[in-house]
Amino acid sequence: MIDVAALGECLIDFTPNGENAQGIALFARNPGGAPANVLAMNARLGGKTAFIGKVGRDGFGDFLRQTLLDSGIDVSGLAVDEKVPTTLAFVQLDANGDRSFTFYRSPGADIMLRESEVDTALLDDCAIFHFGSVSMTADPCRTATLSAARYARQKGKLVSFDPNYRPLPWDDTEEAVLRMKEGIRLADILKVSEAEMQLVTGESDPERGSKALLDMGPSLVLVSMGAKGAYCRNAVCAGALPTFGHHRRRRRLHGRNPLPAERQDRRGAARAPRGCAPRNRPLRQRRRQSDHHKGRRYPRYALHGRNPQLYRLRPSALMERNSGYD
Repeated sequence: MIDVAALGECLIDFTPNGENAQGIALFARNPGGAPANVLAMNARLGGKTAFIGKVGRDGFGDFLRQTLLDSGIDVSGLAVDEKVPTTLAFVQLDANGDRSFTFYRSPGADIMLRESEVDTALLDDCAIFHFGSVSMTADPCRTATLSAARYARQKGKLVSFDPNYRPLPWDDTEEAVLRMKEGIRLADILKVSEAEMQLVTGESDPERGSKALLDMGPSLVLVSMGAKGAYCRNAVCAGALPTFGHHRRRRRLHGRNPLPAERQDRRGAARAPRGCAPRNRPLRQRRRQSDHHKGRRYPRYALHGRNPQLYRLRPSALMERNSGYD
């Protein structure tokens, strides 16, 4: 059984890598593609994964295939185009560190994937099917992507969709929104950024925007909000989650001891130089038995109601469409 099968782009990202002696910018070759990245991380966590996509018969395509194999990803669904080269993207960073992309895919091998080249045996054998919107920018890959998502849904698979919106590959924004809505209607799990939520729904508030997205069909909506954390919503619960370690980091920035007064190292505090934060003993981490050890496939915790506090849920409760649970 395959845990996650993903369909989409697999390409080369050229990222800035300094300058040579003549002051000419250098770029480093990196494997890229959001669906492939999802599988690589899942494989690192011990999952069994498979990729469906297309590369060119060239050195870049060979590099991507080997990278997928080295990451523990099944590449039996990776097709090779004899005529069209592997898709390339150049990444630029602005002064704030934000990325911008320039794509060389007119055409590129990734958008040449045909419906007949999708290995449905991988979809039959997977628990989760994941896809994005970059593979929906043009045919024949658009048809192949939507067909695969419909097939997975008909087979009772959990369908995950991350639009991963990039303006350049699309002819216009209206077309992009239309196609993203098609993907949303096929998804059980939807992950969007704040910008994507606003683009699709017209809402900038995550509470209203996530509600509008949930009404389109998904069982679970996740809105990533950068340093502010994330907003989660399903049919029975909704709320915001801060970034990991947010509260402890904020306290340390202000020079405050993150431990309660009764647990502070009094000797360390007494000996600390004036103007310096007290020295702290390392926090003892409470080891919670993980979901893996309990044989659960879903998170143990989710936000409940309007008050963003954590409550234990049944594993199935996170994905329930109907209201009400124990």
